Amino acid sequence: MYINTCGGQLRDLKKSNRECATSLMAQVGRSSLASMITLLSPFKRAGLFAYKGSNGLMLFSKRPMINVDVIDFSDISTLNRRQALTAEVDGKTVVCTHLTADLEKTVPYTGTFKNWGEENNSQVQRLLTTLENKNKPTFILGDFNCSPEVSAFGIEAELPKSCKLLTDAGFSDPVTESTELECTSCASNLLNDEGSKNTAIDHIYARGAVLIDSKVVLKEIIKVKKKKNNYVETNLSDHYGFWAEFE
Repeated sequence: MYINTCGGQLRDLKKSNRECATSLMAQVGRSSLASMITLLSPFKRAGLFAYKGSNGLMLFSKRPMINVDVIDFSDISTLNRRQALTAEVDGKTVVCTHLTADLEKTVPYTGTFKNWGEENNSQVQRLLTTLENKNKPTFILGDFNCSPEVSAFGIEAELPKSCKLLTDAGFSDPVTESTELECTSCASNLLNDEGSKNTAIDHIYARGAVLIDSKVVLKEIIKVKKKKNNYVETNLSDHYGFWAEFE
């Protein structure tokens, strides 16, 4: 049973002011003015990645994990450090990752590829090259920021070529095999902006295993206390979780 709720050292390299400013402005809670002050401060250099270089990943298991490792995408990442955590659990390879998002309409691309989509695609390719051993059941969990288009269920496309790379490599995609396909990043989510797309970008890709059941989970609305007798209704996350069971 696997749930893809996964969601380093700060690398400080010489980058252009434009790239550093873009990275800083992407950090949650930072205004443009605060970002530029940090960028220009003589007392503290700006880091290459947002969130102080954190990859934001966690991998949990009820069973012992061995051969724990990291697949690093830092050299092919812009704005946020992208990596994948890997471990062996009961003879199976389990991977947790979060790949580059398509920010074409919000943040100018300043990386080494043509656009955000090509960067995401290159990370998938490295992931597959590293996991090319097909003799062991393998599960890749996380936010891939890619979604196939399934118009019958109102699912919109998001970097679909990256998703296809994984299925072409022999991985099944339970999120698209469901008879009642649902989005995982949805316009109806209270934490998403109005007009957001309905996409299925959170996946549990599996190879060498048979799917028993799967579903979108953690969709409930909760009340969060702001002040005394003052509550706000919200979702748990801007993405819903995805759960799958295999044998």
